[in-house]
Amino acid sequence: MTLDQWLKVNVPKTTGWRLQIKMASAAAGVFPPRRERTCTLCSQRATRATGQSFCQVSDPQNRAVAH
Repeated sequence: MTLDQWLKVNVPKTTGWRLQIKMASAAAGVFPPRRERTCTLCSQRATRATGQSFCQVSDPQNRAVAH
C-alpha cells in the first residue's frame, strides 16, 4: 500500500489534501516561514531576550526581564 492509497483510506479528505500540499511543497524545496509571535500590547517580537510571555515595555510596574 502506498502513502497515497493509505491517505485515501485512513485520513479525512481535507487532512489528506493538506498533507499532499505540504509534501508537494517539501519536494519542491519550498517551506513556509515560521509564524512569529508578537506582543499584542507593544507589537515587539516575542523571544527569550525580550521575554516570551512577559512584556517589559507595557508592564505598569516597569519590571525587567530576568536573564
